[in-house]
Amino acid sequence: MYLSKSDFKLAQSCATKLFYAKKNYPNERESDPLLDNLADGGFLVAKLAQLMFPEGIEIKSDQSILNAHQVTLEMLLKEEVTLFEPLLIANRKLARVDILRKRGNELELIEVKAKSFDGTLGNEQFWSAKKDKIASGWDEYLRDIAFQVIIAREAFPQMSIRAFLMMTDKTKTTGIEGLAKQFQLNEVELDSGRKGYKVDFTGSLEAIHQDQFLTRIEVTNEVEFLIPLIRNDIAQYLDSLGENGEIKKIATPIGRGCKGCEFFSENKAESGFDECWGELAKPTPHFFELYWGLDDEKTNQLIETKSTSLFDIPLDWLKNKKGDFGSRGLRQKIQIENTRSGKVWIGNGLKQELQHIQYPVHFIDFETYQSALPYHRGMRAYERIAFQWSVHTLSSPDAEPTHSEFLNTEAVFPNFTFAESLMKKLGNSGTILIWTQYENTVLRAIYQQLQDYAGTLHIDAAPLLQWLESTAKIEGVSDGRMVDMNKLCFDYFFHPMMKGSTSIKAVLPAVWKDGVFLHELSWLKKYVKVEKGEVLSPYKALESIEIFERAERVEEGMGAMRAYEEMIYGRSAAHPEKKQKWEQLLLEYCKLDTLAMVIIWKYWLNKCGT
Repeated sequence: MYLSKSDFKLAQSCATKLFYAKKNYPNERESDPLLDNLADGGFLVAKLAQLMFPEGIEIKSDQSILNAHQVTLEMLLKEEVTLFEPLLIANRKLARVDILRKRGNELELIEVKAKSFDGTLGNEQFWSAKKDKIASGWDEYLRDIAFQVIIAREAFPQMSIRAFLMMTDKTKTTGIEGLAKQFQLNEVELDSGRKGYKVDFTGSLEAIHQDQFLTRIEVTNEVEFLIPLIRNDIAQYLDSLGENGEIKKIATPIGRGCKGCEFFSENKAESGFDECWGELAKPTPHFFELYWGLDDEKTNQLIETKSTSLFDIPLDWLKNKKGDFGSRGLRQKIQIENTRSGKVWIGNGLKQELQHIQYPVHFIDFETYQSALPYHRGMRAYERIAFQWSVHTLSSPDAEPTHSEFLNTEAVFPNFTFAESLMKKLGNSGTILIWTQYENTVLRAIYQQLQDYAGTLHIDAAPLLQWLESTAKIEGVSDGRMVDMNKLCFDYFFHPMMKGSTSIKAVLPAVWKDGVFLHELSWLKKYVKVEKGEVLSPYKALESIEIFERAERVEEGMGAMRAYEEMIYGRSAAHPEKKQKWEQLLLEYCKLDTLAMVIIWKYWLNKCGT
């Protein structure tokens, strides 16, 4: 049994997880790797990196491990060669290298990352302030390539090995107009007869070489520092895998890091989390449900005394250094006390806050992503792209909400069209309600982009800039007219079903189950779904649609990001009927996000007698 690069990365987060992964325990984070790659821009950056080496030869991914390794070895017999995705194997370890270059007696391992770095800082950014360890933001990436270097050295002990990262430089702008839309993912038939995918580039190779938008930075010194630190880890992982197919579990002390473990399942017999925690996993509610959580010391103290219920937490622990509860401690205290009593808590100030809201009331939600590659000349990597908005408007407290929406469906930079259409919808009257400050952050980013690019793109920015200044909270300009419902929730509302979260995905199911009167409203009946006697969250009422022989759903923000990338750059871009299905999923999801705010609003009005 081999220790792969993905095995190593997983075990570095928690060695016990290697056992659960190899035993195929249920994994909450398992998803479509293709859509994951689309969402973080990985396929764009990987293809761009390969374009920098036109002489490169790809080792096909549909070959067996032994065949791919054999082809790699044969290619490396050449004096000079550049390989894409070659497979290296040594002493029961294996890894595919993004780009491997051989020049005589030297091997260059190039790891391509869909991550940006600051080219003005050089290698300094990889180190902590004291220069005694790798900076936390880079440790995972550098350990990844260090693992590959170890394999390469064991496989080719006579050769000199150098390590590089290749990434976008956030200090650089591209000189290529329309760079992002020059890449397209297409389906192909592999030698094995299975379906595969390749990225086609339609732009100028000469322009790519002149642009140098990607930067290669040598990290051999950083890798040398890490190798002694991970060799013992690797030996331990290999020992746990065994040489005869048996897998031994590596015991890792349980603690705060277990919160959110992906190997958690409602089926306790197949839950890695429950297997690690034993009896300490059983209390309901568990102390992991506490808002914001506890620090390591307090978490370990509860574990040592086998006190893992939420109600085992001493209330004095929630006070700050001054001996006061503070805003966080007060929220935690409200959670514990009202979870124990099973009561809904409404703060005294909520009714007054609701009465200050001016109609028409606009409930807004945005969907965005950060494009790995820029759309226009002069832009940088990972600028925020706003591709969708949804608005529900109430003209009066008793009115039925009206809905409007925008969704970009083409491979263009959508931000200014997005903002202009939103301006036409919201106008200058009424209060705008948001859930968290994210929408305000997006509008501030567009405000800055207008100032940076309006001249280059020949846009009359004045009307839109003026509207943004009066609408968004922009430091030194205006306070805007947005009200954050998440803050109102934090300050004035708690339902035991919310547990330790004020996310709209936690608040809506609680409000929906408790506010039975909402189910009778004609415009909400389609979201009423009962399963095994339980009223489900409206998000669970969203229909799935079959796309490429797979049932697809969009019910959270990352899913929306993946869907958009698949629709614009992925396989579906070349299939109008598939693209239309993704559009439908995105529109239904974003519509529900703002409708969820309306539901919570109506519930609050009812509870406050307003």
